[in-house]
Amino acid sequence: MNDYIHWWFVLIAVCLLVPAIVGACFLVKFFNSDNHSSRGNVRIAYIFVIISYSTLAVWNIIYFNAWYKSGEVMAGGDATGYYRLSKKQYLFWSLFITVIIDCFYAYFICVIGHYRSALKADEQTEKDAEAARQAPFTKADEPAA
Repeated sequence: MNDYIHWWFVLIAVCLLVPAIVGACFLVKFFNSDNHSSRGNVRIAYIFVIISYSTLAVWNIIYFNAWYKSGEVMAGGDATGYYRLSKKQYLFWSLFITVIIDCFYAYFICVIGHYRSALKADEQTEKDAEAARQAPFTKADEPAA
């Protein structure tokens, strides 16, 4: 923790990253089972990441302009070392990195859209395979006539 940054800044920042964490869960689901519905969730996951990082950038602007009292921001850690930036420099680099991350994920929203469309023909095959896989379990549950 930094002596100049309030504890609640970090708490709010973590709360703003909750959609990105939910998006990561959608990606884990996709990698476990690549089917038509999980491909749609990947798009949602990428949108969640863009929302999270964009709101985090807005939160950085609000916090460092309204409540941060020091003129310089100390960033870094013991392992990587510390560096000093003015508030303007810190906010510029924070916003720059956010724009790069958002552009990256926006590109992959387009990629996953094409991927999902290319494999849409396999949707019925996937449903038939799932029905065949579930068939032994559903036949045992039917009442005897």
